[in-house]
Amino acid sequence: MATGPNIFSTTDYIGNTALALIMTDSTILKCIKIRHNNTFNNERGDSIRIPKSIYMQSGEGADLDAPAGFRNDIEQGSVRLTLNRHRHISFTISRRELAHNVREEYLRGYVETACETLLDDVETDIATTMYQNTYSLVNPLTPSVGPVTVGNVSDLDIFQDEMSIPSGYMKRKFIVSPRVSGNLGSALTTVFVTSIAKNAIQAAYVGEISGQSIMKSIRTPIHTNGLHAGAATPLINGAAQDVMLSAHLDEVSNQTLLTSGWTAGVSTITAGSSFTIDGVFRVLGKASKTPTSDLQTFVVLSDITADGAGEMAISISPAMIVSGPNRTVSAAPADLAPMNMVGVENEVLVQNMSMHENAVSIAFGKFSDPTSKAVNSSTKSYKGLNLTVSKTSTFSNMAEEYRLDILWGVLVQNPHFIVRYSGT
Repeated sequence: MATGPNIFSTTDYIGNTALALIMTDSTILKCIKIRHNNTFNNERGDSIRIPKSIYMQSGEGADLDAPAGFRNDIEQGSVRLTLNRHRHISFTISRRELAHNVREEYLRGYVETACETLLDDVETDIATTMYQNTYSLVNPLTPSVGPVTVGNVSDLDIFQDEMSIPSGYMKRKFIVSPRVSGNLGSALTTVFVTSIAKNAIQAAYVGEISGQSIMKSIRTPIHTNGLHAGAATPLINGAAQDVMLSAHLDEVSNQTLLTSGWTAGVSTITAGSSFTIDGVFRVLGKASKTPTSDLQTFVVLSDITADGAGEMAISISPAMIVSGPNRTVSAAPADLAPMNMVGVENEVLVQNMSMHENAVSIAFGKFSDPTSKAVNSSTKSYKGLNLTVSKTSTFSNMAEEYRLDILWGVLVQNPHFIVRYSGT
């Protein structure tokens, strides 16, 4: 005798169950405000443009045209968010199993496994996109030494204050590897605040430290450096390589940097690698844009190999803007200024990241309803996440085939709102 309705009785039931599982187990998704879903429609297509942040500079006195006065010429560009990621997972269950042999907990296990796989795809993609577009790095001189103490987390918070990244309760979320979370938990076991020490000992719970909400994730990205050492002595190839904001209004914050001194046809740099340039310093995030004593770190945006002349035209972020309210660096690099790659070649570094919730834009799309009556499909939404579940019957082997689909796009809209803290 057949059993009653189970988790696979309707696509609506599967979709609601799957969404609840995904949102419960997510970490990185919870750090981002999911937005723009309702902006996509048939007229706009699968991409939209999002306005970039603007900055202003103040002047002194009543006269705008005096030497100390300042007129802000607002230049606001936009960046494109595209629904270009699509992952699916499918499985088949015989109608006999559905009727007699497969118990409810087993059926639920199928959905849990499918959801965990899709969540891994989505969060891994988001984390990789984030770190490969983030130029700020707290520890460029010691990239293999990750955050292990409360003092390390405080250093990160101070760095973000200097960069004027918005703060407040749960505003800065520090996505860390399980090892870093464990190290920080161990550091908290000796504090004198009883409740914090108890949570750290009993549940390895870290919570909020120095303005950072610690978010442990098994999907914290791992970066591998390229072959950039050996006989290479990388140098800047040409002076005056700074850019004007007007030339980069419709880009996030990137430019091409001409370099030389690499090993011809051998030297490689991988996307997400970091470097500094002698004489090019980081500026404060405040309106004054005052230069600091720390070299500015840059991130390489795409893999590249040295050409036959030992030269590379590297796509980097941030773009080097040397004046005005959008200033990113103290000065343009001199010709033949040395480049300093962060870490040794082939080094594997875990990319712990602290982010503000407005650093990344993400949207989840929807699919049209199937035209065939042989396919039953429904799309469910929960807190901005859309999931489509489809089901069809196969006549030849009396089975039900199910598939779960997710469509999304992710954009690091404000890379200056993310800071990396690498380690091993």
